[in-house]
Amino acid sequence: MKKILAIILCFALVLTLSACTKVPSNREGEQTTKNEGMNGVPNPMTELTEEEFENIFYAYYLPDGAEDSHFFKIASISEDTLEIAQINFIRFDHEYCFRYAKGPEQDIAGMYYEWSYDKENDKLNDDSKYGCHIQINEDEGAGVASWYDENNKTNYCISMSEGATRELLLSTFENYYRFYCEAYSVEEN
Repeated sequence: MKKILAIILCFALVLTLSACTKVPSNREGEQTTKNEGMNGVPNPMTELTEEEFENIFYAYYLPDGAEDSHFFKIASISEDTLEIAQINFIRFDHEYCFRYAKGPEQDIAGMYYEWSYDKENDKLNDDSKYGCHIQINEDEGAGVASWYDENNKTNYCISMSEGATRELLLSTFENYYRFYCEAYSVEEN
């Protein structure tokens, strides 16, 4: 009798717990978009075609050796945040994320690690004309190269979720810096 009672209680518990799970329905009149999450909150990140990206953010640049690029727009979710352009690509077998956004200087990388390497105005070598802020978490293999173009009021960052090294970030930075900053706003000395 105790075994039967225990089985009935277990069965009742399973039914009770399964009743707590809500399966999303698609009733008539309910529309969901590909940018809307399971809870109905809009996803601020939208994948774009190359043409759509160019229409919104105008010209873009991919560094030497970049391939398999994907374009995104991250919508501003409040007056304090910026609309961010994002391009994901592979360069020499490493995955990169490049972001840029006009506005006041701020962190747009979206990477929250304890950095084991953190250096302002880091340069690839002594001949490099420009530097950027490099942060690397050696345990996780993540890293960010970020800089702010004061003349153009634009934030830039290159991030890697794995395999990040100072040299990879700085060489990609130098490719980007020449295009975005020198082409648009930095005056040669």
